Amino acid sequence: MSLLVMEKTISASVLEEIPASENAKEFLASIVQKYKPEDKAQVRKLITALTSAKFDGVGSVREYILGLACIANKLKVLKVPIDETFLVHIAVNSLPSSYGQLVRVYSIMKEMWTVNELIYVCVLEEQRQKNDKGKRA
Repeated sequence: MSLLVMEKTISASVLEEIPASENAKEFLASIVQKYKPEDKAQVRKLITALTSAKFDGVGSVREYILGLACIANKLKVLKVPIDETFLVHIAVNSLPSSYGQLVRVYSIMKEMWTVNELIYVCVLEEQRQKNDKGKRA
């Protein structure tokens, strides 16, 4: 009975693309399989977002870097893990020129920072820039 109700309520064009099923559970599984988001497309979208991100100074640098980490976590779920060191490099390279001194310091250091260390240093730099701007005004 459930199968008949579903078949009558779905548009004919969609129904034509779904294979015939014996029960409602199989029918729903076929629909899910046909219309689920494509993982590869999602991966491509997330990688593009990660590699093209630029911090524009709107909002906090902490939120920006946490956003990059969130994208990396989503990629990990899709079985495309992003190494933390790589994520730090992406974040550092996406900072604006006002963070140039921080970028130079990071470049000459031998040890790599974690995401949390990068956030800490960037927040300190952000506060320093705000203090400098306040003193000039």
